[in-house]
Amino acid sequence: MNYDNIPTDLKSFLMYFIAEISELFKDSIVGIYLYGSLSYGNFESGRSDVDIIVYTKALLSTEEIKTLETWINQNKDKKWFSSLEVDFIKSDVVKNTINTIRISGGKLNTKAKMYGASIDLQNVRDSGICLYGENPKNIIPSISDKLIRNALRDKLSELKLTSEERSKSDLWNQMFLVIQLCRVIYSLKNNFAPISKRNAALWCIDNLPNKLAPMASIALSKIDNFYGLSSTRFFKTLF
Repeated sequence: MNYDNIPTDLKSFLMYFIAEISELFKDSIVGIYLYGSLSYGNFESGRSDVDIIVYTKALLSTEEIKTLETWINQNKDKKWFSSLEVDFIKSDVVKNTINTIRISGGKLNTKAKMYGASIDLQNVRDSGICLYGENPKNIIPSISDKLIRNALRDKLSELKLTSEERSKSDLWNQMFLVIQLCRVIYSLKNNFAPISKRNAALWCIDNLPNKLAPMASIALSKIDNFYGLSSTRFFKTLF
């Protein structure tokens, strides 16, 4: 496991996570992979998610889900737990919308979906950190540019579908909408390369002289200041 650029206490938590999950589900797990900002060197402590995919031989059973719920309740107060974004997915699935069982924000969602999943799977395959099990290149086939392009379109469609709901919600949801859009645009303009939330916003501010640039600037300025609601009318102009 490559520990470069990973905070010391997060390293300890990840070692604990690997030991616990691999033992609880040792008959089901194919591999556990760290991806996202930690894998491409843009992790920001306190802001970035700890993105993990757990590949399993089959969908988790009802009994295994109960075991996972118990484990979450026992560990939800640990530092870094609320930063976890863990998807349990079946290992033979490679497509752009995947049903998953997800730990996010300290809670379990048994009916989650990964939209534009091939983007994340490509990240796992190309630069993911193998925490446990098989090398991801032995599991995830090469993903075509066409599939990635379609995945980015799926991401954009998801943002459009949720834009009205997010615009009426709290500041974080409004920021998420803008920043995720920045990431999609960056990837489309830069050969599908991954990027952190902050760097995507900075790139859009410098490279998009349209209405998204000032929105990205506002979202970036609010990352450290989650207070008050921004104008819903302002965010509705996105689409």
